[in-house]
Amino acid sequence: MKTINIPCYGLQVICDETGTPSGVTSSLRQYFELGGGEWDAMLESLTNNIEAIVLAHAYSGVDVGSAGYAKGIEMWVETIGRQCFQVPTLNNICN
Repeated sequence: MKTINIPCYGLQVICDETGTPSGVTSSLRQYFELGGGEWDAMLESLTNNIEAIVLAHAYSGVDVGSAGYAKGIEMWVETIGRQCFQVPTLNNICN
């Protein structure tokens, strides 16, 4: 089984035996601090959607392992945190 490592938020695209992207894992939940608060359901849904778009991009041939792609994900997540949830910046989380 092959994995594509995205140098941001522990994102990994898991590929099946044919090399086709088939799943995503990440550490996004810890950065959104899911832990029983009132926003957990929304943040869980948001995390699932970020992972789903990464999987869709990988499946369609986007180079999700590139530094530029990781930077885009980092900026997207930070913007969500600042504008929607007033979370402090998440700088220095991504490599």
